[in-house]
Amino acid sequence: MLLGFLLAGAAVADPLPKLTAGSLQRLEHFPSKFVEPRTVDVWLPDGYSAGKHYSVLYMHDGQMLFDP
Repeated sequence: MLLGFLLAGAAVADPLPKLTAGSLQRLEHFPSKFVEPRTVDVWLPDGYSAGKHYSVLYMHDGQMLFDP
């Protein structure tokens, strides 16, 4: 199963997009030792449980592919 994907650099004021499946969690000021803290959106599938293990797909929108 897919845990989710991260969209780094999303503007804090941007509303979360509407989804047809799953849910989004916004993590503001996500820390990193490599870059300044940034906003990260995490998509979770329907029925996600924190107690289960999932496969993960990480995606970076550095070229604004998903978000204008």
